[in-house]
Amino acid sequence: MDLSYYDIFNTYEKTKDDNWLLEQLMNVLKRFYAGEYKNSDEEIFEGVLFCEIGDVLGRMGNLEECNKYMNKAQHFVNKQPVDQMTIYLRKAQFFIESGHIEKGCEFLIKVSKWSDNYEEGLEWRNLTDVWEKYRYLVKEQIEPSYNSTYKTSMKIEDILKTKDKNELVGNLSIHINELCGFGEDMTGINQYERIVYDVCNLDEEVHSGGFYSYFYSSNDYIKRYKQLKKALNTIGARKTINLLEQIEKRFPKGRMPIKLEYRQRILDEMEENEIDFDDFDEIFCEYEENITELAYDYILKNKNRFT
Repeated sequence: MDLSYYDIFNTYEKTKDDNWLLEQLMNVLKRFYAGEYKNSDEEIFEGVLFCEIGDVLGRMGNLEECNKYMNKAQHFVNKQPVDQMTIYLRKAQFFIESGHIEKGCEFLIKVSKWSDNYEEGLEWRNLTDVWEKYRYLVKEQIEPSYNSTYKTSMKIEDILKTKDKNELVGNLSIHINELCGFGEDMTGINQYERIVYDVCNLDEEVHSGGFYSYFYSSNDYIKRYKQLKKALNTIGARKTINLLEQIEKRFPKGRMPIKLEYRQRILDEMEENEIDFDDFDEIFCEYEENITELAYDYILKNKNRFT
């Protein structure tokens, strides 16, 4: 019986048998080309498969074959959720070991630019040993990895293994908030994590206290209001964007103040005049567009991006 893609990696975590994993992934690729996943609930990406196979080959020391698969995976960058960090490091390893040091160093530098906290990302991918072996070649050319001073209560690998959608999204939201000090230092999270940060904080705040609470909050989520709209668009929450635009029109002159103190004063005046957002709260909470579901889909498609 063929294992699901999810179960293959669950089994591998227990056995750490790279030969078995390579055999399973090649079988998935064969079934993918045979069209067996077209009507399946499993979402299989060709580029992601190439990257996974290449990474296993790299661990096994077959660098030439590893590089071939990484080249294939690279064609899907920006089209599918392919793990660029793994591609860059495995290609660096191939070129350095092949004697093309300069070319290998170019890819090492790309690894360091992939994320501010790239060393944490490498650790999660179990690639620290490869990085440490070659880092000396570019140590004068790269910025130090940013290590957040904020502690997190959960490990990212444990969060991403969670099967319950609501629990996974909720725990990842907490993790990302902890990474950036609840918005104090956004350099501690990458662009994918910022999208989850923006949409989840909106969802959680509105469900707990309504739009009034979201706009009034001293956390001042509105300083990232433009980014929020882009984040909502990225996950496909276009009805929520339209709802926000309707809400903006309820403010005096149809414009929502961005500065916190001024916005709070305007909100106080609106409350005194019995102008509220209750009707919008009801529309949002009816789940016509479920932010958690959309965020979950986005997270699964980009799970290798979270640190």
